[in-house]
Amino acid sequence: MADGSARGSPARRSAVVPALRYYCAQLLSRWRVAVPALTPPALGNICLFYLVPLVGHQAGDGCPAGLSAQVTVVRL
Repeated sequence: MADGSARGSPARRSAVVPALRYYCAQLLSRWRVAVPALTPPALGNICLFYLVPLVGHQAGDGCPAGLSAQVTVVRL
């Protein structure tokens, strides 16, 4: 990584900062399109990565002793 491609290198930062500025400006200028377009994927990620494990954990707690070990394997 001697060529300046390190994670916090000045060259990388000078490329990322204007790109993020432009991206944010576009989101703010077209918010009526951006909010409906970005909300379903965000809700999908929340449901997939937070609600499913939570429901699985709650379901495993109510299982009989023999089935509880199998549900634990599925939870992991």
